[in-house]
Amino acid sequence: MENIGKYYGKVRLIVLKQQKQYGIQLWEKEDWEQEGLICLYQLLTSHPELRDDEEKLRIYFKTKFSNYVKDQLRAQGSLKRRINNQTFEDVHELEYLIEDPRMAVENYLIFQECYQSFKNQLETKEEHEQLEKVVAGEVFRGRKAMLRRMQTYFEDVIK
Repeated sequence: MENIGKYYGKVRLIVLKQQKQYGIQLWEKEDWEQEGLICLYQLLTSHPELRDDEEKLRIYFKTKFSNYVKDQLRAQGSLKRRINNQTFEDVHELEYLIEDPRMAVENYLIFQECYQSFKNQLETKEEHEQLEKVVAGEVFRGRKAMLRRMQTYFEDVIK
C-alpha cells in the first residue's frame, strides 16, 4: 500500500492512547507503532471504502486495534496462568529422590554413644573444655590434636 503513512497519521493517537492504557510485557514504543501499522494495513485491505471516510476509519481502527491489544493481554495472562498452575506433585511420593542432609537416626545414635564414651574417657577438665570447643566449632590451640584423637577413637569403636 503506497500511502499507509498518511492513514496511520490519522489513527496514531489511538495507538498511543492504547499504549498508555494497557501495558503489554516486552512491547516497546516501536512495537506498538508496528502493531498499529499492521492492524491498519489489515483493516484497509479488508475494507477499502474506509480510505475515503476518515471518521469511519478511526472508529473501525479503534475497535480492531483495541480488540487486538485485549487478545494479546489475554494470551499473556493465559501464559502466566499456565506457568502458575503447573501440576501438583505430592512430595511424599517423591521423597526417595530428595537427599536428606541430616544424619540417619541409627548413625546419630551410634555417634551419640561414641561421643559419650569418648567424653567419659577424658581425664582432665582442660580436655573436657577442649571437647566442648570442638563441638561448638571454636578455634583454639591443640584443636588438631583433639580432632585426631577423636578420629582414632571413633574409628576404633566402630571397627
